[in-house]
Amino acid sequence: MTELLGHPDTYRDADGWLIPWPVAKRVAMSLAQRDPLRFVRAVAREELETGPRIDASIEELIRDGRADLAWITDEEKEEVARKSLARSEGKRAVILEWVGGARPSLGQEYRRLSGQYRELARLAAEAVPELRSRRTKSAAALADRIDAAVRAAGRAPF
Repeated sequence: MTELLGHPDTYRDADGWLIPWPVAKRVAMSLAQRDPLRFVRAVAREELETGPRIDASIEELIRDGRADLAWITDEEKEEVARKSLARSEGKRAVILEWVGGARPSLGQEYRRLSGQYRELARLAAEAVPELRSRRTKSAAALADRIDAAVRAAGRAPF
């Protein structure tokens, strides 16, 4: 706090404190490197919550009288979520880079693993109906386990 408020170019106006970007960046990077898992989880949480947040927003708009949105398809909702994530991609990339500090590969590794996870979850979700169609106890049990694991992973507090 002293570093932020003690800088000679820091001042307070009616809207709050104005802190020079180099000072704010240095402090933010230091915080990110002290507790990197917290920041990686925050990025993951934002990515996981974007779709449901978009759905809730659309439902609220429909309740508020936007009947034209009642016909929006799941694919269109996913497209809106993808565009929303794309708009904040730079912010998330910077945070992941800061977390890596001298190891920028941490952010790159997170993005790689995140992509692999999404692909695995998609494949697992596709496998469940196929397993259920086999109509055997072992296939049904495996489908139930996969379905439960995919749902639990979607709710995990990254």
